[in-house]
Amino acid sequence: MDAAIAAANRAFPDWSAMFVSERARCLENLARLMEAHQDLLVHYETLETGTIRLFNNHENISLAIDSLRDIASYISKQLVRPSARLVSADLGFKGRDEETRDLVNLTYREPIGIACIYSPCTVPTYHMMWKVAACLASGNTCVCKPHPLTSISAYIISVLTKQAGIPDGVFNIVYGDDIAVSGGLASDPRVAAISMMGSTRTFPETIPAANSAFKRTEVEFAGNNPTIVFGDCDLDRCVETCLRSCFVNKGEICTCTRRVFVHRSVYREFVARFKQAVRQKIRIGDPFDDSVYYGPYSSSEMDEKVRGFIVKAQEEGVNVDFLLNDEQVADGSVRLNAVKDGRVIVKGRCEGARFVAPTVITEISPESQVVTEFYFGPVVCVMPFDTEEEVVGYANNVRYILGAVIWSEDQQKAKRIANQLRTGYIWSNCWYLRDMDMAFGGLISHGAGRSGLEDIIEFYTQAKTLINL
Repeated sequence: MDAAIAAANRAFPDWSAMFVSERARCLENLARLMEAHQDLLVHYETLETGTIRLFNNHENISLAIDSLRDIASYISKQLVRPSARLVSADLGFKGRDEETRDLVNLTYREPIGIACIYSPCTVPTYHMMWKVAACLASGNTCVCKPHPLTSISAYIISVLTKQAGIPDGVFNIVYGDDIAVSGGLASDPRVAAISMMGSTRTFPETIPAANSAFKRTEVEFAGNNPTIVFGDCDLDRCVETCLRSCFVNKGEICTCTRRVFVHRSVYREFVARFKQAVRQKIRIGDPFDDSVYYGPYSSSEMDEKVRGFIVKAQEEGVNVDFLLNDEQVADGSVRLNAVKDGRVIVKGRCEGARFVAPTVITEISPESQVVTEFYFGPVVCVMPFDTEEEVVGYANNVRYILGAVIWSEDQQKAKRIANQLRTGYIWSNCWYLRDMDMAFGGLISHGAGRSGLEDIIEFYTQAKTLINL
């Protein structure tokens, strides 16, 4: 850990003084090399995470490559000298003293120094490279801490950075247990900023140490995200999109839906159609099988936590439906375990892996801990509501919300509801569509900072004002 920070510290002066066009060229080179090795990165990401190969190829790794190119292009147009971006220029400001000549005020944004970047075990390469690209493009150096379960891709990228022409010490990786390493990185006086995404498990060790030293911190939790369905929506499109927002990557995307609130006028119809769609379209199994919708857990901790909440729901006496694919059940390739806690036995190469069935919970109180507590998994609670005021209260009654979805043909109503939801990102009649230029992040206790293009560049730079008389 100390060696990584020392290397980043030594590399910072030369890297920050390098012309922006040279730094951008290094990032472009890295993007080309990652593209050339995309099959290798996809292979190991699939092995480590259990995320299906198609998702890793078309989303995770592809978005990581796009991030490098997008940020390299953006920063090239924004910075006007080796390590500073001109923000404003006031060329005619008069001093308070009437005899003072006109002042020239120039404000620049410059790199901040060393940043520590923590990546989660879900979609790890994209989440790491979006932050790394902004950090390095702005003239900083970094120390990355990948999740212990998903570090092979990070190692491959570290090898590629050398081939891309990125100098030694600019990009560094520290491996090991999150808790053991995190506090030391955050408290080191040479580190200027901390960027974290993922589990709250490591935050108690990291954030207090960073805050006590007045470091910049950017923190993002995954959210216990709501979808609100009104009776006037396009129910066909709503059910199809909810299928993805609840179960893509077994629910392990930070904006996946955990709670669905449906207006009572269409509640029963929605539940029936949604369950039928799950049974027909979601196949689970080997993540290298391109017909599979999601694969197994990589983490025993998350697997046990999700099944623990399923058991708790059963103990509350609510409806818990394990919706295995009809065809897979018929051919015997999947079956529930004897305990019926959501664990699925899958035949073939992945037999013995940690699979959880697509699970829909109904007839449950919005106040239940099963609803209000956060967990990553293919489990969704579907509940009715009657009024706008009621559903806003239900939706906001959790600690962490990253994104929300509103389904209604009445855009005035959708806007009215959106203005009352305690989250920073809201979709209307869609999900997972995003302009990377736009600010992205939750509100209140969800985290701190934003990760839109301008926001993330601002996080990794600091303002400096020059007043010339």
